[in-house]
Amino acid sequence: MTEAVPREPLEAPRIAVWLGSAPPVRSIRWLDGALKAAGKFGGATAVAAGHSTWLDLAADRALRLGLEAIGVVTDLQLDYLGWAQVMAGVARQLGATTILVDEASRPERFAEVAALAELCDAAQLTHVVAIAPDATTIHASRIAGDQLQTVRIHGPAVIGVRIAGPAIDEYPTPMPSATMRRLDLAALGLDPAVLGHRALPPRVSHEPRRTIDRVAEHLAVYMAPRRDADAGGAPPGANDGASAGPAARPGAATRDGKAARAGRGSKGAKGSKGSKGVQGE
Repeated sequence: MTEAVPREPLEAPRIAVWLGSAPPVRSIRWLDGALKAAGKFGGATAVAAGHSTWLDLAADRALRLGLEAIGVVTDLQLDYLGWAQVMAGVARQLGATTILVDEASRPERFAEVAALAELCDAAQLTHVVAIAPDATTIHASRIAGDQLQTVRIHGPAVIGVRIAGPAIDEYPTPMPSATMRRLDLAALGLDPAVLGHRALPPRVSHEPRRTIDRVAEHLAVYMAPRRDADAGGAPPGANDGASAGPAARPGAATRDGKAARAGRGSKGAKGSKGSKGVQGE
């Protein structure tokens, strides 16, 4: 008779919420919604990366909901794989088993969910609109096409949430945070020179065009072609000098008139001589 070996009890998930590397392009209520969802779990930590202004905003919104905040200070402009490596490094330091990702605030966050799941060897779930902890289990509702699915999650997972917080018209400018724990890439075991290979190419800045130039470019699409150009005739303006005649060139007209009178006079003289000769004969 074999004795059943008892399974080790599962631990409650340790939660970190990834807020990304830049402020939301949509309303800040999606950022607040992700933080509020993470606040349902005890001891959740908000993580952001990038420049100091964005880190101050992330820390301010996290502290308003009672969450600790960690900021990774860097000037690198990375793609989604690069930022996934940064967040995976923070998750290892925190010992986080479940990562919530605010995938609604910026479009690149959706790809970061899959990259994080691969780096952390965890399951992935996207388009989550509701989430609730239940001891060692997480209950999540997600949108799949026109259906609403309910999923129970056990073990490590990366969850992309699309949960909106309360609507706000404006929020105060955040002050530099003194409570946010700030890390650099070296503290995460990442080499900036190696991570720089995931950097995005710099954007080329174009000089702004004048309004009249933009209007002219728009109207040029709807302008009808000239008829003489379609018929294969001379280009516009080619016959302007010929049609104008002497009035267009007064000096030339005077010289031409004198030459014409001189020619008529010489012909008349020859005719008179010829008539005299006829009479003499």
